[in-house]
Amino acid sequence: RMPRRDAPRVDCLRMTETPNPIHERARIRADAEFRKQAEVHYRIERRNWRRQATIMKAQLTAARRLNCVTGVAAIVAFVALIATIAFTIYQFRQSTAALHLDQRAWAATGDWHYDKVNSPTIVSVDIRNSGKTFALHASAWLTHALELTKIPNTDDQIMTENSGILVPGASFNISLADSPLSQGEVYALEQGDPLYFFGTVWYYDIFGPPEHWTQYCERLKLKKVDEKTYTPIWSPCPNGLHNKTDDEPERLTGGSIGNASSSPPLLKGR
Repeated sequence: RMPRRDAPRVDCLRMTETPNPIHERARIRADAEFRKQAEVHYRIERRNWRRQATIMKAQLTAARRLNCVTGVAAIVAFVALIATIAFTIYQFRQSTAALHLDQRAWAATGDWHYDKVNSPTIVSVDIRNSGKTFALHASAWLTHALELTKIPNTDDQIMTENSGILVPGASFNISLADSPLSQGEVYALEQGDPLYFFGTVWYYDIFGPPEHWTQYCERLKLKKVDEKTYTPIWSPCPNGLHNKTDDEPERLTGGSIGNASSSPPLLKGR
């Protein structure tokens, strides 16, 4: 049915619904409640983030400190390792040196002999190896002097003609058979004058260089028993003259213990 031409026209676009006050108040309360809950959630979330940030910061600080402690511990462990290795090497060298000193050969003079039973009068000395191993290339030399001023500080190894092996506890004898005492020297001894006998023994031990040496110097005086009998009295030369060794301490030789190269030069003939 078509509307009548004279009927009033109604504009639907301009029609507005009158708001319901109850619904409006409910909507306002709902919006306020939502904003309140959102604010509460924001505060809670912010508080949680702060707590997490504090925890992470503490964890980072602890991690840094732990890294520092770990680094220091690693450095200490490394230093301790180096010290242990150095101490082990030092102990090994000390034990090796002690073993060498305990097992090496030690050649020196033993008994001195004054023989006037047979003519000519001969003086001799025993060279003994008191060590525990062989003395290799052992050679010795012996001579005499009437005065201390005639005794040199060093001997010439070229004076020795033979060398050999001296087993532990064994000895060999060297004498002045090629240059026996003269009648004048024997007479001086019988009159109470001293006579000095000196020399050097050279040898190697089984542990190799350096070559070892031992000087010796003895003073001989005769004690008269009767008109034809005399007792030889042996004693070291005064003031340690010509009585040194390559193993003497630094205060005596000017070198270090066991270092023959720092001791007085003895191998002038080589």
